[in-house]
Amino acid sequence: MAARWINVILGAWLVILALVVPGSRGGFFGDHLVVGTAIFVLAFLAMADPRFRLGNVVLGAWVALSPFVFGYLDRGIAVNDIVVGILVVNFALARPARPRQRREPLRTAA
Repeated sequence: MAARWINVILGAWLVILALVVPGSRGGFFGDHLVVGTAIFVLAFLAMADPRFRLGNVVLGAWVALSPFVFGYLDRGIAVNDIVVGILVVNFALARPARPRQRREPLRTAA
């Protein structure tokens, strides 16, 4: 479940990045806004239905590849996008931890 919350934060980070970073009003402004919002929403939905994780895998891969597609490889924002994209994919693929089964103490024959 913690992995889903991390993706919520990463999606919010992309939205904030689009709104705050100067010079981000270029071609990738709308991309960050839309994809960040989608990651944010899908991460919440994945908490209820794990099938939504696959949407974040695709979106995370897109975020990691977008600097190459849009051609902004020379900016620091490109490194951010590649790292955030890889993290989104990684946390989207993370399986929730199973709760530990409580073992009863061994009983000795009397």
